Amino acid sequence: MARFGLRRNTQVQERSDGRAPAVTRTQRSSRWEVPSEAIAKRAYEKFLARGGRHGDDWRDWFEAEQELKTETQRN
Repeated sequence: MARFGLRRNTQVQERSDGRAPAVTRTQRSSRWEVPSEAIAKRAYEKFLARGGRHGDDWRDWFEAEQELKTETQRN
């Protein structure tokens, strides 16, 4: 099931494995955009993976955003 992301012209594809949603580009969009919901989920996964230690939230966010953009561009 597809639902529209937080940014215009993107669709978020639900995943059955519980990972962050995949992002696809629609015909009207000329660049890849990653919804903040997907970034937040990936950043939280990173937070948990390092033992739930606080203090690196910005780094988790930016790394998650870059990973999702890279994954999206490959597909």
